Amino acid sequence: MQTPHEEISEAGLAERANAFFALAFRWMGGAVSLALVALILIWVYRLGVRDAQELPVIKARLDPARVRPVEPGGREFANQGLAVNSVLSGGAAQGEGPSSRAPGPQELAGEDDRSAAA
Repeated sequence: MQTPHEEISEAGLAERANAFFALAFRWMGGAVSLALVALILIWVYRLGVRDAQELPVIKARLDPARVRPVEPGGREFANQGLAVNSVLSGGAAQGEGPSSRAPGPQELAGEDDRSAAA
């Protein structure tokens, strides 16, 4: 027969600790669940009693959204007036000087042709 003052074995102590933590986590989970339900109910209540006149109103600006520039001609940029610009606009290309094209096809030399060597 055990007396209340006897030492509890380590297995018994671990079992009691596990039971305590399991009970504590159950109570904490229940408290969190109840708090969540309470917060949702408060939020729904506040949605119902909110006045629709409290919505923010965005007022229109009095000044114009766009302002006409002082010099409406615009700025000059480099590479203006090239032949490609006139071709893109539907005109003909104007040749200012000799144009260079890619060289034509070249014939293979005898040493480069593998089919002739075989």
